[in-house]
Amino acid sequence: MKVARLLIKSVFFAAFATGATGYATALWKLLDAPWAVWTSDVRLWLAVGFVLYFPIHIIFRRLIVLHVFGHELTHALWSMLFGGKVEELYVSRRNGGFAAYTKGNFIVTLAPYFFPLYAVFFLILHLIVAPAFRPYIDGLLGASIAFHIMLTVYTIRLGQPDLARAGALFSLSFILMMNFLGLGLIFSAAVGEDVPGFLRDGLSYYPVVWDAFKRGAGALWSRAFGFLDM
Repeated sequence: MKVARLLIKSVFFAAFATGATGYATALWKLLDAPWAVWTSDVRLWLAVGFVLYFPIHIIFRRLIVLHVFGHELTHALWSMLFGGKVEELYVSRRNGGFAAYTKGNFIVTLAPYFFPLYAVFFLILHLIVAPAFRPYIDGLLGASIAFHIMLTVYTIRLGQPDLARAGALFSLSFILMMNFLGLGLIFSAAVGEDVPGFLRDGLSYYPVVWDAFKRGAGALWSRAFGFLDM
């Protein structure tokens, strides 16, 4: 039973690691725009907000209460997406927080580490507000992306029990893939890039890795059992 679980987790780890590589590459393609592009559209305000967040992060000690609230609320929202009910939500600067809900799984457990709640909120505002207000919203969107990245790294370094429940390696590979995917989708939608194109670019790594795996497996088989073909 343990061997079967290990094999299943290994397959998922390989799938998540491949997805992380694909979507990291696709995200880099989005970010790798000429300087003239970065200074002439939404990208400028996203970058300004992203950079300005860092002194705020230091001055206000990582905005812990805001982070804890978003963390626990994300658990609750994803539980609701899977048909659960939220029974209690508690947030405190000194004591941290917790969310009590009736239905959970590994996605609900890991959701705060890959779902940038505040960034999604500001992206929705970006899509619906009048153009005159968009620079301010875009600045906040950039800051919220930096907030998500910094606080996710910070909480993972603390050794969160959420990651241990599904296995650290399994959890980290899934979180990494989902962050590159989610942040790429947010950036694509905000700057008006081709969202389906970004998804296709990320998925394009899977056939490449599969072909490499088949070649490697074939070579190993030939080396180990080639005598059977004689």
